[in-house]
Amino acid sequence: MTNTHTDPIIAIATAPGRGGIGIIRISGAALSPLIKKLFNTALTPRHAHYLPFNDEQGQAIDEGVAIYFKGPNSYTGEDVVELQGHGGQRYCDVF
Repeated sequence: MTNTHTDPIIAIATAPGRGGIGIIRISGAALSPLIKKLFNTALTPRHAHYLPFNDEQGQAIDEGVAIYFKGPNSYTGEDVVELQGHGGQRYCDVF
């Protein structure tokens, strides 16, 4: 698999092991289509949205908070989506 400079980066942002919250960050150019596919709705930038996190079949695997930071007003300068769900290795393996 080859990566290009336009591919989004998805990374677990919490330490491995047990924890109450698990955070996953997605950073890349123009994440709006990915957001629409993941959540079936648009996210308002810098607003915490409580919603289900779905698998590829559209079935909820968890629910939590999604925050969208529109570039260039984000830590990376690109669009960033932060997912804050239930912690532990079980949920991180899904992504």
